[in-house]
Amino acid sequence: MLRRITPESRTGGCCSFCGKQQEQVERLTTGPRGVSICNECVDLCQEIIEKGGNIDLLLGAESPFFLLCPSCGARCRRTDHYCFNCGKKLEQEA
Repeated sequence: MLRRITPESRTGGCCSFCGKQQEQVERLTTGPRGVSICNECVDLCQEIIEKGGNIDLLLGAESPFFLLCPSCGARCRRTDHYCFNCGKKLEQEA
């Protein structure tokens, strides 16, 4: 028997870009193939576009998309639970 999968069940109710849960953001929009984006990531993208496409906001130390591993200093995606470099568990900010 086939089971219909809703976009919410595919993403787990979190932003595909920053990993924040639906309860942590004002608005979460789900698009094709279950990809979701929160209002904070939309605002960041608008800011990048307004500043002429400067991706330093996206990749800089204060980026909402990455966490620094406390053990090895590698920049890991916020949606990952473990560091790709050393394998240590990443502490997600609340």
